[in-house]
Amino acid sequence: QAVSLIVAMVTPAEQCHSLLKGQLRKSLRAVLDSADSAGGASSSNKSRIKSSKKSTQQLPRHYDVISSIASACPSVVVGSMMDITNVICSVLTTQSNANASSSSTRSSSPSSWVQLCISAVKCFACMVAPKRAPAIAVPLPGEVVQSIPSVLDYIGNHLNPLEPHAALLEAATKEERGEVRLACAEALLQVARKHEELMQHNVYMDLCLVLQDPICGVRRSFASELGDLVSFFQRQNPPMVTRACKYAAAFSLSGADPTMENRESASQHLERFLVQGDETLRAYAPRLSAQAKCVYAPEYVLVYAVHLLASHPDYPTEEDVRDHGEEECFDPFRKMLEFLLDRPWHHHQHPSNQRHQKSAAVAAGDGAATEHDQCLKENILESILKVQDGDNDGDGDGKRRAVRILCAMAKEVLPKRPSNSAEVVHKVVPLPKTMFPKRSRDCDGVKDAKKKKTKECLLQPKNINLVDA
Repeated sequence: QAVSLIVAMVTPAEQCHSLLKGQLRKSLRAVLDSADSAGGASSSNKSRIKSSKKSTQQLPRHYDVISSIASACPSVVVGSMMDITNVICSVLTTQSNANASSSSTRSSSPSSWVQLCISAVKCFACMVAPKRAPAIAVPLPGEVVQSIPSVLDYIGNHLNPLEPHAALLEAATKEERGEVRLACAEALLQVARKHEELMQHNVYMDLCLVLQDPICGVRRSFASELGDLVSFFQRQNPPMVTRACKYAAAFSLSGADPTMENRESASQHLERFLVQGDETLRAYAPRLSAQAKCVYAPEYVLVYAVHLLASHPDYPTEEDVRDHGEEECFDPFRKMLEFLLDRPWHHHQHPSNQRHQKSAAVAAGDGAATEHDQCLKENILESILKVQDGDNDGDGDGKRRAVRILCAMAKEVLPKRPSNSAEVVHKVVPLPKTMFPKRSRDCDGVKDAKKKKTKECLLQPKNINLVDA
């Protein structure tokens, strides 16, 4: 594999393609044959089962070869992408039934299936979103793009530590299951760099919850990869500020991490996001409208954090509160909000930075240094509450109640501003429509049409690079 890629770099394009296509055919034939065998086409043939068992141990290498070729020269793989995608889906779903065929179970072991799953998800990520942009960009086939949401959903199914999705994964060790979850999470983060708009909300939620994985090392490694993704979004031109905020909000979950080292690591990643966000805001401020500045400010991460915590699967129900008490049930969520709103803004590593100078001023009692930032946070919470209070239809009542409770908790966490504060910010902060739909309650009177138009403008501000769905 290494020799073929090195030779490809120093040979003419035609010879390069010929060389890599030959290697691709070998690996592709191996993975396609394995898919046919796992499908039970010849389950009664003992020799076929024995051959399948031997080939399964070699399959991760073939997936690694395909990954390398796709990263180095995607034009070679583009014609076979759909076939490879179908095989990867079969790897992720064949063993999802505990009553899987005896032939496929005998032909695999937990350890070999773990390595196969890890290599398969990495292969898919390298195909659709290579980390290094190739010299010549090759558009993905339309059918591959259409399949991405389904594949991401299959990958996301393996992130839940309480429900091993594959029958063989149940027999794997705790560490092996953690390796699978981490590999799947890293693959999703890699795909999100180019196709974040294709990731469904349930997959995004499962991805964020890896920060609360039962294995400490998985949480720490995932936090590092997540921090790189947030920084990647912020470095784009123009910067993808809403995507950066969306994924930076996940670091609030680290506030409930029992390991001090992990909390410190997440705090540093979150601080880097805040520092880079300040620099971006200063650079783009002259060309932004007043409300656009609210979206470009790193404090806008609070919008996504409230929605994320309100969607948390462990958010206490009314029955939980009755059985265990309000303080015990909501204490983890209070810690997560405090971690986002208090700790990163007051925890410093580099005092020379402007954000850290602001925080140092707060610690010294100079409230004017961060008064604008705090006003913006308060207005974000007020804007969310206005939208929630105006929406009172059926199924979403529980979610809206959770949002209102979290906003109230966040207000308690925020330090009080001086009574003589003269800081003025916008009364309404634009919110993502998919997360916080506009108010359904109509205004009365002759100015109804004008008010409705004004609200739509506030929720859809112009001159903003909103890449949110």
